[in-house]
Amino acid sequence: MGRKTFLLLFCFVVLSLQADGFLISPYPSDYFLLSKADQKAFIYYDGRNETLILSLDYAGKAKDLAWLIPTPTQPKVTKAPKDFFQNLGKLLSLYKMDTSLTTGYGGLPGGKSEKVIVIERKQVGIFQIAVLSANDPDALYKWCKQEGYNLPSATPFVVKPYIDNKWFFVAVKIEKSSSRGEETIEASIHPLKIEFETSQIVYPLRISYLNRLSLGGKVEKIDAWWNSVVEFRREGKEIASAIEKETWNDISEGKSFEQSILKKLGFDELADEYNKALAEKGSINDFLLLSKKLEEGIEELAKREINNLEIIVLADFFVRIADYTPKKLASYLKVSAIAPIEKDVLENYLKDENGEPIIKQEKKVLCLTEINGDVPYVAYSGDLYLTEDKKAIVIDVIKKTFGK
Repeated sequence: MGRKTFLLLFCFVVLSLQADGFLISPYPSDYFLLSKADQKAFIYYDGRNETLILSLDYAGKAKDLAWLIPTPTQPKVTKAPKDFFQNLGKLLSLYKMDTSLTTGYGGLPGGKSEKVIVIERKQVGIFQIAVLSANDPDALYKWCKQEGYNLPSATPFVVKPYIDNKWFFVAVKIEKSSSRGEETIEASIHPLKIEFETSQIVYPLRISYLNRLSLGGKVEKIDAWWNSVVEFRREGKEIASAIEKETWNDISEGKSFEQSILKKLGFDELADEYNKALAEKGSINDFLLLSKKLEEGIEELAKREINNLEIIVLADFFVRIADYTPKKLASYLKVSAIAPIEKDVLENYLKDENGEPIIKQEKKVLCLTEINGDVPYVAYSGDLYLTEDKKAIVIDVIKKTFGK
């Protein structure tokens, strides 16, 4: 299974490393490994402002957790109720089985005086928060490095479209005194609430492409060798076969492991099997064992590149994926109109830390839509935008029943 992501766009999402942001590791290496990083997210959109509430179910080294989250306008960051997602789950359980329709759908002003501006620093629970703007992707990358966020070298390329459109960034990391150092932990992180103005419902997924590098250093090496960005789920068998062919040639020519294609592509863990096959040149059994372990390694990459995305959208209307969302990303997602939810029910379940309703709106009903799919990181070439689904005929029934 891939890492899970649920998004509630109103919205509710549980996202793996980052359907909403990039999970960064302060390791000295360009690459890092996380055994689990399930994210819960909720977004409410009132036509002008978006409220994004994020939580993380994390398994890994406590000191290595950090986020980088882009927003189209300057955000306000505060702490959300600790039990928010528990209450959200109770609300969703009332409606999840009532599915009636399923449809598939295949900043700051200009000025360059400072390249990175730290607008705000604050402590929110165990998190250290920095709200940033930038006009140079390389400068943002350098700032994050200096602050202990060890981003991959591809970061400037991925964040450039956000900077060109004058988006902001929320940099989040755990306060060192709150972590347990090298110890591996598994825990739910206290939710964060991020509010910002936007003319469209948007979930920033492009930056999540960087999480592909969490698969390990061999990913970029295989991309370069294959001469394209690889989707291991679709191309894994073909790639494994091609590597096996070259490996057989290497063994036949008596090349050492250091000279082999396996070493070139980063499969250091196969050194012993390679050397054994080399010593027994011509032994098909030793080569088949080596091939099996290589195929298992490729299959593991295929599993880990998948981000299971589940999105629940609550808005004045049912939604569909907007046409300007990248087609490849949209092709992995299924959209289902679920049910209307009455205002009184929302106010009963979704409350802030003071017990007040989080959703403050005048309409008697909002529409619930689900979006889900198993998405490989390579599909995150742009952000997910949602718009009104005028084909959802259920809307007319709702309006007639409950009024506008």
